[in-house]
Amino acid sequence: MPRRTQRLTAVGGETRRHALPFRIGPRYVAAILTCVVCVALSFGGRGTVAAEEPADPFLMVRKVLTPRAGGPTFGEWVDSLTPEDCKGVEEAIRYGCAFLVKQQGPDGSFLGNADPMLRVGLTALAVLALMDAGHPYGGGSAESVGIRKGISFLRKAQDRLGRLGPDAAERNNHNHGFAMYALVRAFAITGDRGIQRAAQRALDFAAASRNRYLAWRYGVTPGDNDTDVTGVMMLAHAEARTLNRADDRPDGEELFVLDDEVYDGTRTWLDKMTDNNTGRVGYVVRGMGVSRYPQIQGVGDSKYPPEFSEAMTAVGGWLRLQMREDPTRDLNTQRAMALVAKVAPAEKVHRRTIDQYYWYWGARFASELDHWDKKTYTQLDAWRAAVVRALLGRQEPALGADLMRGGSWAPEGAWGSVGGRIYSSAFAVSTLRWAASRGGQRLVRGQGTREAP
Repeated sequence: MPRRTQRLTAVGGETRRHALPFRIGPRYVAAILTCVVCVALSFGGRGTVAAEEPADPFLMVRKVLTPRAGGPTFGEWVDSLTPEDCKGVEEAIRYGCAFLVKQQGPDGSFLGNADPMLRVGLTALAVLALMDAGHPYGGGSAESVGIRKGISFLRKAQDRLGRLGPDAAERNNHNHGFAMYALVRAFAITGDRGIQRAAQRALDFAAASRNRYLAWRYGVTPGDNDTDVTGVMMLAHAEARTLNRADDRPDGEELFVLDDEVYDGTRTWLDKMTDNNTGRVGYVVRGMGVSRYPQIQGVGDSKYPPEFSEAMTAVGGWLRLQMREDPTRDLNTQRAMALVAKVAPAEKVHRRTIDQYYWYWGARFASELDHWDKKTYTQLDAWRAAVVRALLGRQEPALGADLMRGGSWAPEGAWGSVGGRIYSSAFAVSTLRWAASRGGQRLVRGQGTREAP
């Protein structure tokens, strides 16, 4: 009987001897040695990196965060940006996206330290930022996985009425509007029928929530309206209408069924809110501009003075362009352009002048103007460059002392304390994308990028 290798096992203080169920002979030893040599050769040279850079404490972090080649590209740049600005935008967006995906929860949502009632809206903003950065829905990158997980969470968060977000939230229409927009955008780049059905249900709920003959505010047909919620709700409607017009199905059936009265009601409300002398658009009162909550932003000598923001005017300008107003002829659109152009971040940005919500809507307004003649669209180029530089200057260093916040933007500004760091970072990434690149390209199902008509 051939001898077998034995092993010792201690059980209850007694040492027992067991026979192994296999024999170890010369052939086994040779095979094991061969495997060890192969593994050693396959890793040959990998240890030299640490030897070459022993003083770099962020070596592994740098490897993870360094943007890979072949990432998103941004097409034509705004004329007023320098090559250094353009390079900075690409890096800032990549590091901003890297920060965002690290904040995603196991269920696909984003929240941070914000109120849980805002979970759906913050998830939508983060997913939109990743899509605005040009990351595809498919693929194995962390950003693509983040988009898919975020969209999956939004679909699960939708109730039987089509509402996205908690019913108990007083201001849920912001949740619903941005989440609805994220679903329409996700369908645009995937053609997924499940996402399309979820987006359609969200659009139906939005139609049922709108005040008859006018627009939206908080809740379902509340009777009052405001320009802010109306703009958020119209993001998805405008994108869905673009998809309908781009689709040439032989049966003539449109991809989305839209409320035919949405644009008429929005126009009526916008006319009510626009001061025809100045072009300024009010929040709930004609020509009064933006709103500020005293309990958040201070009273008297306001912490974030309204005169440093033309957010509602930018929303109004964007809405007018969705309604096919000609900016070369429409006086209120021209006045809106002039007002926005005057209220740009200074070279040294003071914290009291920060309003990322305004910067986002101003960038969307400016981007829509790119479809017109050069004399028109260049009027906001200087404003776009000022916003880009302000955001680049306020981003946390990607490899700074606080690695968990690296690549993010602090929750500062008029609404930063409400939405938190995820809110500020998501809006910063999207704003950089819309402010820095020319053309306002939208992702259309099966066609890569396509200019809006």
